[in-house]
Amino acid sequence: MYQPIKPSSFVQLDETYNGAYTPSEPFDTTLKDVDKIMAYYKEKDAKEELAKKEFQLPDDPTGGISTIYASSIRHTKDEDNQYLKNLLEGYSTGGKGPDGMPNGERVLNKWQMQLASEEVINNWTTVTDAAMKLFVKENFDKAWERYDNFGKGQIDLDDGLPMIRNFMES
Repeated sequence: MYQPIKPSSFVQLDETYNGAYTPSEPFDTTLKDVDKIMAYYKEKDAKEELAKKEFQLPDDPTGGISTIYASSIRHTKDEDNQYLKNLLEGYSTGGKGPDGMPNGERVLNKWQMQLASEEVINNWTTVTDAAMKLFVKENFDKAWERYDNFGKGQIDLDDGLPMIRNFMES
C-alpha cells in the first residue's frame, strides 16, 4: 500500500516507501550528509573517468587499455627514456651508508618517486586530479613494494625508470 510522503525542507538519503525518498527532520545543520555525498560522487566520478579513458590499440587482444598504460607504451623512444632519467635525477637525493655518511649513490624515496610518477603521467596523459589520486591510491604502493624489497623507504636511482613504467602499466 502506498503511503504519502510528508512535505519537508530536507530529503534523507535512505530509500523507503516504495522507492520514494523520506523526509528528515530536523535539517542537518552540520552538513555531514552533504560531505558524505560529495566525497562519494567525487570518487565515483574519478572511477568513471578512468573507465572512459580507455581506447583500443592495434593488435591489443584485450580490446582496450587505459590511457595511462597506453602512454607508457607510446613513450618508449630513447628521448622518452632520457626525459625520465633527467626527471628522476632531479627528484633524487644523495644516498647514505650505514654510518650515515654520504656514499655517492643517488636514491629516490617513496614520496619523491610518487611525485615524479605523477608528473610523468600529467605530462603524457590528460586526467583530472581526482582520477590521478585514485590511480595512485590503487596502484602506487604495489609497484613501490616490488622495488623497495627490504622496506628501506628508498630505491636506487637506476630502479626509478623501470618502477615508473611498472606503475604506469598497473
